[in-house]
Amino acid sequence: MSVSTTLSFNKSLNETTTRSKLDTLQSATQDLIDQKDEEIRRLNEQIDEAERTLYALDKEAKENASTLEEEIATLENQLSQAKADSETELQQIRLKNAQEIENLKAKQQQELDSLREELEEALKQSEEIAATKQRELRTQRESELRKLQDQLREAREKTAESTLAAAEQCDVRLKRARAIADEYASRVETLEAELARLTEQRRTEMEEATKAIESASEALDNRERETREAAEKLRRDLDAKEKEHNMRVAELKAQFAEEKAALEEELKQVTEEAHSLEAQYAQIERQNKTQLQATIKDIEQLRSAVEESKRANEEEKSKEAERRAYLRKVQKENAALEQELAFVEAEILRLKADNSELREELQRLDALAYGNKPVSPRKKKSQ
Repeated sequence: MSVSTTLSFNKSLNETTTRSKLDTLQSATQDLIDQKDEEIRRLNEQIDEAERTLYALDKEAKENASTLEEEIATLENQLSQAKADSETELQQIRLKNAQEIENLKAKQQQELDSLREELEEALKQSEEIAATKQRELRTQRESELRKLQDQLREAREKTAESTLAAAEQCDVRLKRARAIADEYASRVETLEAELARLTEQRRTEMEEATKAIESASEALDNRERETREAAEKLRRDLDAKEKEHNMRVAELKAQFAEEKAALEEELKQVTEEAHSLEAQYAQIERQNKTQLQATIKDIEQLRSAVEESKRANEEEKSKEAERRAYLRKVQKENAALEQELAFVEAEILRLKADNSELREELQRLDALAYGNKPVSPRKKKSQ
């Protein structure tokens, strides 16, 4: 075998080896790029799924929060309305009972005044009639007694004057005078008995009037007792209605507390789901970070391999024009690969930005769940 043949064979062998290495490197590079594209696609799908889940959870949380707020507001309005209605009803009952008690008291007082006036009028009339009768009888008896006394005195005087003049007639006239005196004495006794009878009648009438007054007082006491009993019954009814009102308010408060506890439990579940989703997102972010680091490492290795390939191509430039043309082609492919790598790096930056937006969305959901005011992305950047 000649030297030229050997050189030609070695040249051909070197070209074949170089072409094989370049093909292998290009194939490995393309496989790695395809693999990274697939991983990036899966990451994008996971991020899209996480975004959809976050959006659905955010929407559900907003709807639940709005529903909870509406239900709480409705319950508070119902409780306020029930309290207002109960207070109004209780106030009306109190006013009605107070008015009824006042009416009963006024009616009772009117009846008592009327009865007292009737008793006083009857007693006054009875006293006036008795006093008038007593005065008339006393005047009449005193007048008769004075007349009898005058007659007796005149008779005695006449008897004394005629004693000396007509002795024979003295006995007859004396007897007549004594008879007249006895008659007058009997009439005086009769008048005194009548006076005693009138006095006893007056005392009896006074006793009857006293009994009537006592009976009227007893009737007044009975009326007052009935009024007190009616007022006590109204007070008991008012207490019973107030107790019923308090029980109703307590039931409404208990119902409100139960519904509020249920709503708080539901809000707690939503918050726990948000935390779970946040943990899942953090795990996905860690996985993405690991995969991105592995991708960057593979890209660096690929760049090193490309650099080695460039250096090998530069060493082969001086050997032949065809090989230089082939190396130019490889360089063009490497340039395309670098563009692809730049695209991958840009995609990585976009993923990082998306991850940052997802983190801000999670923080906003957490703020909504805990009632904290969310910080806008512009404010966060300015801070």
